[in-house]
Parts: sequence; structure tokens; C-alpha cells
Amino acid sequence: MPLPSPSPASGTPSNSRLAKGAKRDRNDPRTVRFVLRFRPSEHEHLCALANDHGLALADLCRHRLLEWELPRPHRSALQAEFYGVLSSVSVGIRNAGNNLNQLAKIHHHGLPIDSEALVQSMTELKTSVDELRRYLAMMG
Repeated sequence: MPLPSPSPASGTPSNSRLAKGAKRDRNDPRTVRFVLRFRPSEHEHLCALANDHGLALADLCRHRLLEWELPRPHRSALQAEFYGVLSSVSVGIRNAGNNLNQLAKIHHHGLPIDSEALVQSMTELKTSVDELRRYLAMMG
């Protein structure tokens, strides 16, 4: 008997976790039990993996055994905060770099450079790099 294939639109199987309010196909219920035995360490690993992907353990096993694509892992609160900080630091560094490039272009054309703008760009760059170092130290 062929295995159910993932639906093309979502990349998840048609009989996997359903959208809120959707109903299962009552003509094809899951009636066959499949028992697996794991070592405690393996079970712990699978439970953590299922939790990371927001799935029940049975759904994770079904996805893996049937070679269905797993949903994207959820970010922890710390990972989400770190990603947010990295994004803001990245924007700060990019903006400071753009400002410095504009000042260098002005200088190469022989025009006077606004020293306040140069100091502000360098300060923004130093602040962003210091913030990045502080968060990397926390994560390390």
C-alpha cells in the first residue's frame, strides 16, 4: 500500500496535524498501533526534538518514519531575544558603515567633512559592536 504523500501547498502531509477547526477524514481513521521501544536517553532526545518542532511524540515519529518534512523548529525566548539583538546590531553597523562611506566619498571629492557626522558615525559603530560583544559573551 503506498504511503500518503505530503500536500504540495504546505509541504506537510494531508493527514498530519490539521488546521484549527478542520476535521479528520472519518473514512480513513488511524486504527493500526505500532509499538517502539527506546532507551531512556533516546526517548529524552526524541521528546526534546518533538518539543522543538511543536509536535507530539507520535506525530514526530510519524513524520520521521514516513519521511514527511518537519515543521520549522520553534525558537526559545532566549534565541528570539538574541536574534532580535543581532538584527538591531546589524542595522546599526550597516547604517554606520553607510555614513562612513558617504563621508569618505565627500573627502575624496575634496570637500570638507562634517566632523560631528564623523564622530556620530564612529560612536554608533562602537555602540553596536559593544552591544554585540556583550550578547556574545552572554551566549558563550
